[in-house]
Amino acid sequence: MNIKLVAIPAIALAAGIGLAACGSVKAPVAKPAVTVTHTVAAKPVPAKTTHSAKPKPVQATPRAVAAPSVAAAPTPVLNVRNYSGIKPGVIAFSGDGGYVITGIVWSSWGPTEADGTGTSDIQGCVPDCATGSETPYTDTIVLSDVQGGQFTQVSSTRDGTVTAGSTSLIEGAEQSTGNSSSSVPAPAALSGTDCGDGVYAGPNTSCSFAANVAQNYTGPGADYASSPVTGQDYTMNCTESSGTVTCTGGNNASVQFSG
Repeated sequence: MNIKLVAIPAIALAAGIGLAACGSVKAPVAKPAVTVTHTVAAKPVPAKTTHSAKPKPVQATPRAVAAPSVAAAPTPVLNVRNYSGIKPGVIAFSGDGGYVITGIVWSSWGPTEADGTGTSDIQGCVPDCATGSETPYTDTIVLSDVQGGQFTQVSSTRDGTVTAGSTSLIEGAEQSTGNSSSSVPAPAALSGTDCGDGVYAGPNTSCSFAANVAQNYTGPGADYASSPVTGQDYTMNCTESSGTVTCTGGNNASVQFSG
């Protein structure tokens, strides 16, 4: 039998003995492990955008817009001497009957113009103007240039001759059967047009001529009066009854006034 001898160093042996003598040896205390926590910021999660369906536009029913009311233009009148109205049947350019349009029929009477057709006689002066024969002609008449609600211009054409100018050329006018009544009634007259001062002019007579007849009256019988239009003298035969003088003559002229 082989016996192995193990040599134990003296230092180790002494250490072991010393440890035995001191009691148990405490093991070194391990340092606590330091745990480092890294907080990682979470990446933001993009929010999902929810797109709501756009509502379809609602087509509104347009409201009916009332058209602005337009006031009708007033009907213009013919305002001459002692006449004021619309659609006269007779228009006289001379008080002695030398140029009187009768039987006028108006094809239009509008806010800016009036058009009519009538008949006028051209006096023949053979052997003289007082007794010469008359020839009827168709006459067209136009009223225009409305100012202040009334026509201010007149144009009349007969046998190729045009008479035009201010309505002051018109010596007189009156209504006649078959034409519309005037919008502004003509002044009331006992017989014919009231020329003032108790003098009345017949349908073919101007007030200026009627005034001359009344002024030159000397009594029943034949009297003479001058026409401001023609500048000629005309014979007027006058009678008197119940204080009223009636004179007729010239070119179908007639005048009444108080005796």
